[in-house]
Amino acid sequence: MKSYNNCPLKRDIQLCMWITEPHHRTILGLSSPEVVQDYLQVLPKHDNLILVNFEPIDEVINCNSLIGMFDILLYRNIIPTFIDADFCKSIKSCGDDLIYIYNKCKKLNKDITISFTFSIRGVGLNSTIDWLRNNFYEICVSNQCFRRNPKEVLGKRQFSFYCGRDCIYYRETGDQMITGLIRIKKDDKQGCNHDSQEV
Repeated sequence: MKSYNNCPLKRDIQLCMWITEPHHRTILGLSSPEVVQDYLQVLPKHDNLILVNFEPIDEVINCNSLIGMFDILLYRNIIPTFIDADFCKSIKSCGDDLIYIYNKCKKLNKDITISFTFSIRGVGLNSTIDWLRNNFYEICVSNQCFRRNPKEVLGKRQFSFYCGRDCIYYRETGDQMITGLIRIKKDDKQGCNHDSQEV
């Protein structure tokens, strides 16, 4: 898993996306030991935090996959109401994982927020946005992007754009990423206008 120790733009985007989240009973997320403290600074308020990584070297982080731990929690009747699916891989690699988590969350009929991050490498921004729109009716995402940060506050080759209300497309180091929120509401059967330019 890539370290985000020196990625202030990523942390700024997470804070921007998560700051309006209510207090959550249980959060499930992906993290590596070297960034746990930075990660805790931007997470929504919570009572219980469960972190996973394939190669933990810290007693705070469980050795498991996000799906593996998600299934264990459901088996124990613990429902995470905020899930950070910070895959940082493309929808080709991890798209099915997000669909799996989403479908199980829908069946729970609870208020649950799923945060996701995908690389657009090998897929492209428009195809990734179309995939998100086609699979998650709750998300408000648009192919029309609007600059989020003035150029002067970003480093060389960095950028961040809003792509609708629920997604931010950015590049800090390495791959270009899209991060966003899927807000599942109890008993909610309606979607949104995906072509909305609201941000």
